[in-house]
Amino acid sequence: EINRDYGEHAAAYAVAVDYFLHPPLEITIEGSADAAAYAAMAQAATGIDYPNVIIKPNLTVGGDGPIQAHICLDTICFPPVTQPSDLAQSAAEALAGSPSPIENIFERFAGF
Repeated sequence: EINRDYGEHAAAYAVAVDYFLHPPLEITIEGSADAAAYAAMAQAATGIDYPNVIIKPNLTVGGDGPIQAHICLDTICFPPVTQPSDLAQSAAEALAGSPSPIENIFERFAGF
């Protein structure tokens, strides 16, 4: 209810909160735009079920290299994916993350 007082400015705040809670998942697809495998990888990337997915095409014209997708979340990039069927699983693993080695001091003293 308090956001009603801010009018259209509440939208910018809501977007900032959403980006904080769901950092953008960047998927860079590399390879020749001519290959059918590139279209399959791009289609697999659009099927990722996550609120903030950014798909970045990195096209080469007439190249023979393999089609690869690189997934990055915040400042961490994961190994390339070469099969469209593996892209969703790799994105899920990236989003699951691992526990942070940094201790939250507020959680330690929350019992006081």
